[in-house]
Amino acid sequence: MVLSPEEKDKLDTKPRKYGDTNLSIYEIENIISKSNEFNYVKNFVAFNVIGMSDNLRIGHECDVLVCSKAGYLTEIEIKRSYIDFLADFEKEHDHSSELIKNFYYCVPLKIKDKVLEYIRNKPEGTTDHRFDAGVLAYTEDGKLLTITMPTINWYAHKLFIEQKMEMMRLEAMRVVKLKDKIISLTKEQK
Repeated sequence: MVLSPEEKDKLDTKPRKYGDTNLSIYEIENIISKSNEFNYVKNFVAFNVIGMSDNLRIGHECDVLVCSKAGYLTEIEIKRSYIDFLADFEKEHDHSSELIKNFYYCVPLKIKDKVLEYIRNKPEGTTDHRFDAGVLAYTEDGKLLTITMPTINWYAHKLFIEQKMEMMRLEAMRVVKLKDKIISLTKEQK
């Protein structure tokens, strides 16, 4: 299996500057999934979910999607730089969905103040859901801090069993692909 440069970049865990952090996407995903709030032992945590399937119509890709025991979804959008954060506001979708109850930006601790200032300067009359986001900040040593809570989407509904199963299917597909990458990297090192 040949890895694309983007796939190799995601696997790279050597200290390397990614905008405002030295952490790779996978390292940040692990910080989130091992945190007390989103703990993968208590909740179902899926990564890079493209919510376009018949059973899970979210309408956009989610970096991290957490399904609570109660069956509600939280979306977490990972950003590794302030420029990356601002670029999210150039996208057509605003992370709103009838399935997502809570939405957070997860950013490096060093840019949290700029992110908070941007979100707090919500344009008058906008219905853009991104300005209602909560903010999580990660540290270079692997801690996750809740800076602000999101505005709750009270219209979000619990997932049906078919939707939960679709999340599990999508995550299982990712696990198999990651195992393929591990096998490929192991063979390259021999």
